[in-house]
Amino acid sequence: MFPSNVSGSFWLALPLKFCASHLPKNDIVITLVDVKDEEYTVKYIVKALAVSAGWRIFVVAHKLTEGDALVFQLVEDVKFKVYIIRTDGSSGDNVGSGLCSLNVKAKQSAPCKRTKRLSTPKKLNGNVVRLLCQPILDKRKKNPKSPGEMLAQKFQEERKEALAQQARMSGEIKTLKAKHVDLKDATEKLDTEVAKHTNNTERRKLELQKELDAPWQFQV
Repeated sequence: MFPSNVSGSFWLALPLKFCASHLPKNDIVITLVDVKDEEYTVKYIVKALAVSAGWRIFVVAHKLTEGDALVFQLVEDVKFKVYIIRTDGSSGDNVGSGLCSLNVKAKQSAPCKRTKRLSTPKKLNGNVVRLLCQPILDKRKKNPKSPGEMLAQKFQEERKEALAQQARMSGEIKTLKAKHVDLKDATEKLDTEVAKHTNNTERRKLELQKELDAPWQFQV
């Protein structure tokens, strides 16, 4: 989790490919479910590829903090089962928050069992969205990167994607503002033209009426 995900604006960006493949092309309300089957609703904003309204309630209810990692399991069209990975070594989520907590700092004595549960898609029965990389503790010897380094790398990738989305949105806003200015100028010009033609029409009507009311003169 980034600071903006768990404080301040409480904004959570979703992966672009997953949104394009599995979510509608319009703003909708998504349901998040924890392992206690308690449901929370959040609003998905398609232009931002993120959820905002309602996300703060979920964060506070489950005491999410910066550095935590989430796994979203798509169980229905717009319903997700949510799992959490703590990075501080705590193990109180099963009691306190009702989430299925998977400890990143698991001991080397039993890494395979924990990792197998997390990394086997068949046991999740659905499309799994891994917002942050899961630790593969049983492959430490083959991979020189530690779980912390892998998480940090994923943080960087997510941050880069979020910044790219922000840049695209800023560009669209500037374009719309420019179009608004152009349309406003065009409207003002049209208003001026309409007023001008209206005045000309009224003047011509008066001139014609004056000519009609004038006495006719004949020369014999």
